[in-house]
Amino acid sequence: MGTIVQLTQGSPEWLDYRRTMRNASETAAVLGVSPWCTPYQLWLQKTGRADTKANAAMQRGTDLEPAARAAYETETGTIMQPLVLQDGLYSASLDGMTLEGDLIVEIKCPFKGQDSELWK
Repeated sequence: MGTIVQLTQGSPEWLDYRRTMRNASETAAVLGVSPWCTPYQLWLQKTGRADTKANAAMQRGTDLEPAARAAYETETGTIMQPLVLQDGLYSASLDGMTLEGDLIVEIKCPFKGQDSELWK
């Protein structure tokens, strides 16, 4: 399962930590299949040559994530804890995992709601 890293997602400490790790969310960029980030752009970010700035859709997801997690918990009766896991040089910032560690949840709040391609 990896080791739990005691960091608050979104904090300056978490951002510094992510720059040193191979993060699950960067996989598509590394493979060259991300529509938002090329391998070169990721390299620029990792080496401090470029900043990562949240766009409106990313900020919406960050803002709505706690409410979406609470709605999931109410719907399923399953308590989910956001946390950061590390295994060697690899890291994943999970939107939620059960206390037992047997289930994780990835939360998406599409900018266009039910009209978005992600929702469909």
